[in-house]
Amino acid sequence: MASVIAFGCGGSVRGDVPGVGDPCTPSVEHAAGFRGFHESEVTIETGAPQCRTQVCLVNHFRGAVSSPYGGGGGEVPPQCVDRSAAKAVYCSCRCANAAGKTDDADDYCACEGGFECASLVGSIGAADDHLSGSYCIKKASAYDSATSCASSCDANGAPCP
Repeated sequence: MASVIAFGCGGSVRGDVPGVGDPCTPSVEHAAGFRGFHESEVTIETGAPQCRTQVCLVNHFRGAVSSPYGGGGGEVPPQCVDRSAAKAVYCSCRCANAAGKTDDADDYCACEGGFECASLVGSIGAADDHLSGSYCIKKASAYDSATSCASSCDANGAPCP
């Protein structure tokens, strides 16, 4: 399971959640010294004001949403051609807990319209763990460490989609 970084702080499953899939830029990108995300990680930003779901998901993404070709004097790497921001960073919602269930007191969503429920965040060990579990991801966008991020975006040779 990938590492997870979470920012921010029930009992039902909601269908047709507006805003799942909307683009977002995690607030950490605006922090001084930001060096980019790494494709081996999953970041869940809760309380994301730009998301109607309040969750901005960074699903195995490299670089910065705001800089597809890297930047910051080489400190921020370029995005992966096959995991651009459009494919790996967007508003999402939690669709199951770490056990793959929705039968506890938390709120969950149903993944609809081109999305599927995927286990992304293992239990972080807290007794009151409301971030671990599965999130809605775009269908056919699961990360494969053996094949994903084989090439980086390059304005001259491999432009980001």
